[in-house]
Amino acid sequence: MVSYIQKEVPGKTFKFWRLQSKRHFYGSEWNQNGSCLFSEALNENELDLWFDPSKNGVNKEARQIDHAIELTLQDTDIHSLDLTHLSDYRAHAHPSIWFGKKDANGNLGSELHALVPTWCS
Repeated sequence: MVSYIQKEVPGKTFKFWRLQSKRHFYGSEWNQNGSCLFSEALNENELDLWFDPSKNGVNKEARQIDHAIELTLQDTDIHSLDLTHLSDYRAHAHPSIWFGKKDANGNLGSELHALVPTWCS
């Protein structure tokens, strides 16, 4: 995809590749009726436990993929747009807490949706 963008999108175009917005989903995979009922942001220790790849948290694979993407983009004119931490701290943004059910499956796996990759002229 990177080589295609480099070849097809004009050089003067400012190009972004949005990294994945990490999930807070808890109890199972997003489509297996787990939930995200957190009404408060995770504290700093919980962030490390949940999101640090070295801790094998729920987002290990996504963080590893983002790292590989960043390495791939290094020698290109495509800029990494990292929105990761916006979703890390937004427990209140999860729709499932507003459904009023303990097992509500309202999390879509990503709180911040955007096209990947994104470019604008």
